[in-house]
Amino acid sequence: MTDVSIDRIPVEDLPAWSRSVHTTFLDPHPVARPEILEWRAKHFEEGRFWGAKAGGRYVGSLRTFSAPFSVPGRDGDTVDVTADAVTAVTVAATHRRRGLLRAMISASLDEARERGDSISILIAAEWPIYGRFGYAAASQWAEVKVTTRSAGAQLRRRPTGGAVREAERAEMQEITPDLFETVRRQRAGNLQRDESDWERIFLPELRGKDEADPIYIVHEDEARTVDGYLSWRATEGFEFTRGGKVRVSDVIAATASARSGLWDYLLNMDVVDELTVTNGPVDDPLRWELVDGRVLQATAVDAVWVRLLDVPAAMSARGYAVPGTLAFELVDDDTGGYAAGSYLLDAGADGATCMPTRTASPGLRMPQRALAAVYLGDFSLRAQHAAGLVDELVPGAIAKADAMLRTGLLPWPITGF
Repeated sequence: MTDVSIDRIPVEDLPAWSRSVHTTFLDPHPVARPEILEWRAKHFEEGRFWGAKAGGRYVGSLRTFSAPFSVPGRDGDTVDVTADAVTAVTVAATHRRRGLLRAMISASLDEARERGDSISILIAAEWPIYGRFGYAAASQWAEVKVTTRSAGAQLRRRPTGGAVREAERAEMQEITPDLFETVRRQRAGNLQRDESDWERIFLPELRGKDEADPIYIVHEDEARTVDGYLSWRATEGFEFTRGGKVRVSDVIAATASARSGLWDYLLNMDVVDELTVTNGPVDDPLRWELVDGRVLQATAVDAVWVRLLDVPAAMSARGYAVPGTLAFELVDDDTGGYAAGSYLLDAGADGATCMPTRTASPGLRMPQRALAAVYLGDFSLRAQHAAGLVDELVPGAIAKADAMLRTGLLPWPITGF
């Protein structure tokens, strides 16, 4: 790395830094438009943009930001922790395997730990990259496809009460932030959206050059209060011999009635053969509401990955399905080694405490990544034990831990970052 310098970037370097990001992520327009650069500069946070520079050009990038992030609470609710979110991670193909990523991510994780962030999160472009830095896949989302003209592509019970209508962008900008905040708190794995997120969603000048304006649909309850919304775009037009295709994003519903009403609208769109929801929950009840559940095809893929930075803080913050006491030992040979040690978790009806211990005999020994994978309630220690990743030192410890960590609803990370 003698020819490469790694440091935080100044705001005036955003154009060159952005070009590196867009190029590595295969953006067909690697030179960011002035509108996008202006938006990035508006929300530029000093010290949170990292760059690797060689020969006057950026060949690596990383950005972090801190945000409230929902984790399992008690009695089926969620609580927020402050997460260190990592994004825009790239290394140019010309400078791979030189330690650039390790240098950037190690420095950013050290700073996150010093700030007091209990966890770090990211969305991995490729599975093999981030395990060596201590991250583990901890949640999933589903791409849901429905062939709408198939027999059985209808709800078994048509919604009653409430109605759907089309809305304009200006109205959506007013009503969606509060409604989204309500819905994101219903499941673990969700970042709070800030002003920059809503600008990215709604401002036409921030859309891709070839991206069409979306159609916005809201659901109102019987009191005419908006309790759900979605947006969709046509991705393929229809012909006389076949229907078109539609891509849907953000099916956001605060109530079961709103969700059914929105889906009834989607399933009954004219001249549409197929619709795809890009970011649905893995355990969406839609399959069980359809006349024929086989018309729905859901492909799950890993979403938010978690790295535990402060085990006592992270484990004390979340809630547990059943009370219990659990002693465990974590091995952390990955970057930073922040989580290594033995811990005692005591979860009760009034909350939980997790503390380092030197006296309690551990019932489980596992890598930090194994615990990070189950932190949001999606995966299980039993499956990781079967894969040889978790050692059960006391019979029944895995079953006890899985019972404590489970959640009624699976995590659903709605927002990419």
